[in-house]
Amino acid sequence: MMLASFGALLDEHRALGFTIWRSACRASGLSLPSIAAFTLELLPLAVIGALLGGLIVLAGGFIQGGRNAHGSLAAHVGCAIAMPAGLVLCAAALPLPATLVMEVTLAALATLCARGLLRAHP
Repeated sequence: MMLASFGALLDEHRALGFTIWRSACRASGLSLPSIAAFTLELLPLAVIGALLGGLIVLAGGFIQGGRNAHGSLAAHVGCAIAMPAGLVLCAAALPLPATLVMEVTLAALATLCARGLLRAHP
């Protein structure tokens, strides 16, 4: 998420990508197709950052050789749940700092729940 945020910052600095993205998503209504289309068109560096971050996490897991498989899987589940919710939150009319806190909290809670479920079923 850090790399996605850095990419969004670059998109904003380069062409007001995040500002225009938020306005376009709000104007078209908060629908998944509009959020996806506007994200790919207006925040390309944020998308590249998110994908690059995912590759780095996968490489780290490959290097570890499965020593912390449950923790890694739980972190991926938390991120997979929080990312789409975070896009909707960012497009909503909430202040950006509140949105970021809510997304991080959601990711942490989803990760903790997934980790607890994985520990219960080895």
